[in-house]
Amino acid sequence: FPGIVLLSAIKMASVLVKLVTLVAMVMVSESGPTFPWVNEYDGQMDFKCPDKQIIMYLSSIHDNQREDRIWEMLCRSAEFGDYCVQS
Repeated sequence: FPGIVLLSAIKMASVLVKLVTLVAMVMVSESGPTFPWVNEYDGQMDFKCPDKQIIMYLSSIHDNQREDRIWEMLCRSAEFGDYCVQS
């Protein structure tokens, strides 16, 4: 019986980890990740990813009174071929 109890506890722990992971993923997908804003309202935006990185996340919030947006962006590493250039 001790082996069965241990196996059941391991299965329960595995299910719990999966459930916590799923809840965390849903919370992130609903709220979205947050990164520093790359500009201010009514200000200029000058954003460039570091060398050999590309934009992997882009989001903005619009302010109706200012008729402007603030942006958040995140870069990630990327493998570039010999023929890729910045455009």
